[in-house]
Amino acid sequence: MPEWTTYEEVAEYLLNQFAVEFGIDYVEGKQRVQGGRSNTNWEIDAKGVKTGDGGFMIVECRRYTTS
Repeated sequence: MPEWTTYEEVAEYLLNQFAVEFGIDYVEGKQRVQGGRSNTNWEIDAKGVKTGDGGFMIVECRRYTTS
């Protein structure tokens, strides 16, 4: 079992395990991306990538420490 550093790493790992179910090929970890129309820089927690058609999905993680 890997040793996790952040909850985003846990999300990336789990999404890679279920990538086929989501219709993606793989998941990349936290990164900065630039908006195409706004040129705004965004930090995203993960990105699911579909290599065949260039599709992607953005992943935002939330950690709730209280019930």
